[in-house]
Amino acid sequence: GIGGQPGFAVLNNRVVFEGLDNAGHQALWSTDGTSAGTMEILVGTQPRDFADDGSFVLFNDLGAAGHETLWITDGTAAGTHEITGIANVDPLAGLIPQDLTTSNGLVLFEGSDAAGNNGFWISNGTAAGTVEITATHENANGFFSSVNPSFGTFGQEAVFGGQDDSGNVGLWITNYTSAGTTEIAPGSITGAFSRFNPGSFIVYQGKLYFAAENN
Repeated sequence: GIGGQPGFAVLNNRVVFEGLDNAGHQALWSTDGTSAGTMEILVGTQPRDFADDGSFVLFNDLGAAGHETLWITDGTAAGTHEITGIANVDPLAGLIPQDLTTSNGLVLFEGSDAAGNNGFWISNGTAAGTVEITATHENANGFFSSVNPSFGTFGQEAVFGGQDDSGNVGLWITNYTSAGTTEIAPGSITGAFSRFNPGSFIVYQGKLYFAAENN
């Protein structure tokens, strides 16, 4: 049977999820909603933290080196593999992708870079397209050195809560490039607390709403 509380992701006309097989192995599964169409596609792994853009699903799993890294699946065994060759990854611990979130055809996540910092990464499902996004006034230990990321999409850009070089957790906006990533709060918002901690993003009638702390 399927054990625990599995994560799910929708991929075309199928659903990808994690679960146990009849040998008690944790595995990656795919289903079309029928028993006959439910199959195990990757066995003996630890898949978690799924994000889909409609054409593929990215997820965290153990790689060949035994580290947590980024994987991709199209819902088939043949189309499921570790994304190897990603540059600037922590050589000791691996990428450790966490909090994967889809935004405008990309997947955003927290990852560990070559300096061991917890930074902001994006991926288009390829090694070359999986890169860390840095910014002026980002904390020296990374955006997420002491805070869990929260991502949202606003038009053709993304927003997230990240730590700046003053140690404040502020609101940042990005066009998915380092040059286009800037902090817009707390410094520019009257009444904002130093640890603004924005999250729970939602767009309604062209405006971005979110939860945050004030002073």
